[in-house]
Amino acid sequence: MATPTGSSVLTSIWTLLYGFFQVILNGISQAFSAIFQGFAQSIVIMFQGFGFSLSGYGIYGPLMFIFGLGIAILVAFLFFAVIGPLRDITSLEDDV
Repeated sequence: MATPTGSSVLTSIWTLLYGFFQVILNGISQAFSAIFQGFAQSIVIMFQGFGFSLSGYGIYGPLMFIFGLGIAILVAFLFFAVIGPLRDITSLEDDV
């Protein structure tokens, strides 16, 4: 009957630990893969929906996109043009 040597015991312990960590790392890798695939798929769905919504305009689709973007920028500018002076007035009241 052969007795195990010190290196064979350490080798078997290392093999067990390595297998355990390998399973954990594979699980974490699959979880991250699923998360990023879901995120990427949601972006794809968003852009496809946006593209399909503009398909009804035909050749005027890019023009409608630019028009909608211009309206959004105009609304944001007007919003900040109104909020900015009001914030100055309220901060002046706080200072006085």
